[in-house]
Amino acid sequence: MDKGASLNLFGLDPVETTIEIGTPMGKRTLLIGRQEGGSKKYYARVADNKQGDVFLISEADSMLIMKPAASLIKAEK
Repeated sequence: MDKGASLNLFGLDPVETTIEIGTPMGKRTLLIGRQEGGSKKYYARVADNKQGDVFLISEADSMLIMKPAASLIKAEK
């Protein structure tokens, strides 16, 4: 985690993708920026975190989170 990060360095100002997630503690908004170098990891932060703390989403989690919307829709036969 990078505390107090300059958000534009991570593609988080402006944000590239926004995802709302329902959790047991309520709804959270995940702000996702650019990929880390040539990896499949993404920089991200929680929207209501005022300090601007940035973390990396793992490659495995990124593959689940960053699917194109079309891949989530069941095709009709």
